[in-house]
Parts: sequence; C-alpha cells; structure tokens
Amino acid sequence: MRFHFIHILRFQQQPPKLYQAFPQESQQEPHQDSNDEVYLKEHERLEAIISDSEDIWEERTYQIAAGGLSITFAIFSYLSGRDIKLDWQMILIWSLYAFALLLNYASHRISIHDARKMQGFMKKRRDKGLPYDEDEMNKAYSKQGWLTILINWIVGLTLAGAVIYTIVYTCIHILSL
Repeated sequence: MRFHFIHILRFQQQPPKLYQAFPQESQQEPHQDSNDEVYLKEHERLEAIISDSEDIWEERTYQIAAGGLSITFAIFSYLSGRDIKLDWQMILIWSLYAFALLLNYASHRISIHDARKMQGFMKKRRDKGLPYDEDEMNKAYSKQGWLTILINWIVGLTLAGAVIYTIVYTCIHILSL
C-alpha cells in the first residue's frame, strides 16, 4: 500500500568545495552548502512523517478489516441463534471486509512492482551518466504511482462502508429482537 519515491538518494557525489582566494566567493559557497543541508534535513524529516503515517494506516487497515470479519462473525452467530437467518446482507458485509484485505494486499504487490521499476529507471539514468533530477524522478513515479493511490482510496472507502453497514445492520436486527 505504500510506496513513495525518496528523493534523498544521491548518485553523484559532489566534490568538496575549495575556498577561493577571494573572500566574497568563499563566503557565498559555504552558505549554499548549509542551505542545501537544511533542505535535505527537512526533506528527510518530512519523508519520515509520511512513512510513519503510511505504516500506521497499514496497521489500522488490517486491524479494522480483520477485526470487522471477526466481530461480524460473532454478531451474526448471535443473531442466527435468535432465529435470524443468514441473508445476503451478512454475506455482503463479510465480502466487503475480505475485499478490503485482498485489495490492500494487491496494493502492496503493486507498490513493490513500481519500486522495482523505479530502481531500473534510476539505474538506467545513472548508467547513462545523467545527473540526479528530482523533477524527472517525480514524473516517472507519478506515471506508476496512480494505481496504488487509486487502490488505497478504494480500500479506505470499502472499509468505511463495511463498518457503517455493519453498525446499521446490527442495530436494526438487535433492536428488532
């Protein structure tokens, strides 16, 4: 479910800058280096936030879907003991949770495939001696990452629908007892 391109990789190391004999030039160059370091550190911090957030989303998605299957099994078992027959709505609810789990797994597989494609793309660029270009990397990733984003939205909406449907269905049937 998660794959985001990390812009931090550097394929061409820049040689250390030597100070010029003129003080004006030597004062400007270290300032540029420190600016780059500030941007790089901020980018790394933001990548860590994104990664942590996506990891939490992953955990919660599986917990909600697997927990939803378990809880609905218990609730539906209780309801069937009270003379409420297994109907198409129960099967639909279970199907929604199972669909969310399977789609989430598919999203992981697609993300891995996309990451491998990006590795190949970066290797080709590096082998050709092309410099690292963040805009070019983002363009290449955006061509591949759209499917994962779409699937993640579908998983989220499916889970939300399954939870709401479970609550409504259970309330209606428990109140009718």
